[in-house]
Amino acid sequence: MTLTHESRDIEFKNALKESYQFIKKKEFDNAFKSIAKANLFLPPFDDQFNYIDALLQIKEAQVSVISRDKSPDYMAYLIYSLESFALNITRDLIQFPHLSSFYYRKEIKYSPYTFNSTDSEEINFDKDDIQDIALKKLGIFLHREEFYRDYLQFIYEDLLEIYGIPPKYNKDSINKIISNMNTDYESFDQLIFGFSEELHRKSLGYLNYKISEFIDRLIKKYSFI
Repeated sequence: MTLTHESRDIEFKNALKESYQFIKKKEFDNAFKSIAKANLFLPPFDDQFNYIDALLQIKEAQVSVISRDKSPDYMAYLIYSLESFALNITRDLIQFPHLSSFYYRKEIKYSPYTFNSTDSEEINFDKDDIQDIALKKLGIFLHREEFYRDYLQFIYEDLLEIYGIPPKYNKDSINKIISNMNTDYESFDQLIFGFSEELHRKSLGYLNYKISEFIDRLIKKYSFI
C-alpha cells in the first residue's frame, strides 16, 4: 500500500517522537530502532525543504542518542554531527536565490568548532565537551585546524556546485539581477522563473550522499583509527 504524503509525515513524526521517549528512558538501542523506522518515512527526494528538514531531524536525534550514552561511539558522533551541520547549510542553500543566511554564515565562517591553539591534547572528561573528546579519541585533535578548514571549504564552496548553483549566480550577481529587475526583466525572469524553478525540482538524494561520502573521506584522511 502506498502511503500519502500526510500519512508518511504522521508515521515519521510518531517514530521520531518515540525515539526521544526512549532517549529519556536511556533505552538507546530502542531509540536507534525508532530513528531507523523514521528513516523509512522520509519525504520524497524532490520535496526539497521537507526532505532536508526531516533528514536534519534524524541526524539531530542520532547525535542526541550518542551524546547521552555513557560509552559514546565517538566516530558515529563526529559523523552525525558534521552531517547535521552540513544539512543546516543545505537548508540555507535551497532557499535560492534568497541566500542571505548562507552568505552571512560563510562570511563569519560559522563553524561547528572553534579552534584554540592552547587547548591541551590530553583528554579531560570534566572539561572537554564530547566533540573535543571525539577529536582526541580519533587522533584528529592535533590536525583539527586543517580538518575543519577542509570541512568549511566543502560546505561553503563545494556544496553550491553539488547542488547545482553555477558561479555566474554569486552573491553580487544575484543582488544586481534583483535590483535591476525593472530594467532587465529578462535576466530576472530567467533567475526566478527559469533556473530557480528548475533547481528546486531536483532530487536531493544525491546531495545527501555526497555529504556523507565527503565526511567519511575527511575523517579517514585525518584519523588514525
